Amino acid sequence: MPEKKPKSGLITDIRVINMAEMFDNTIKKDRVLLAAVDTGSYDVELSLDELEELTETAGGEVIARVTQKRPSFDSGTHRLRQA
Repeated sequence: MPEKKPKSGLITDIRVINMAEMFDNTIKKDRVLLAAVDTGSYDVELSLDELEELTETAGGEVIARVTQKRPSFDSGTHRLRQA
């Protein structure tokens, strides 16, 4: 018996698509930068360690830690917003 050729326009190859591969269902963590001013009045590294643990507990990811040594906290170098 001769082999049948598919008629043009017909689908001859059916593929099963995994719907999970079509959509990114991963939960993205908040990325956090920890910053502190080191005036010498407390242990900055210990404080940042605690903040890092709290961030991870809350589901965030610490991407960097930044400290600056200053003789005192300078209110002119930061901005606080009130809601």
